[in-house]
Amino acid sequence: MQNALLKLWEMLEDSKSARRDDNLENLLKIHHLKKEKRNLDANYDKLVEVVNQLLNLAEAQGGVIRTQKANHLKEKEKLNDEFLVLNLHIDGLKKEIENLIKCRDELKIQIADQLKALEKNQEKLKMIRGILDG
Repeated sequence: MQNALLKLWEMLEDSKSARRDDNLENLLKIHHLKKEKRNLDANYDKLVEVVNQLLNLAEAQGGVIRTQKANHLKEKEKLNDEFLVLNLHIDGLKKEIENLIKCRDELKIQIADQLKALEKNQEKLKMIRGILDG
């Protein structure tokens, strides 16, 4: 009887240790995911600022095109070309922003999954403690 209790106690301790290790690993993953999310958020903010600057620049160039339209047809064509290049850059930046948003959403899902797993592990631990205490 005592040997069985000792084995059961040893199994419990092994289970606790494994859960602790899993919890630590999950916490480390969550920490890394949060850090990566912060980096993505910072990059996203920078990209939004760049896009806004490019949009402002595009609007300013549109004004220049309108004022020089009557005077210089060649200058107008040159400015239109620059405007198209800026729009291509804006489109590229918008795609990068969309990709960052997708990555951020995936990270949120991963964090939620990790938190659910953590909750399940905690519930299992409570059940085992209840069995041992009961």
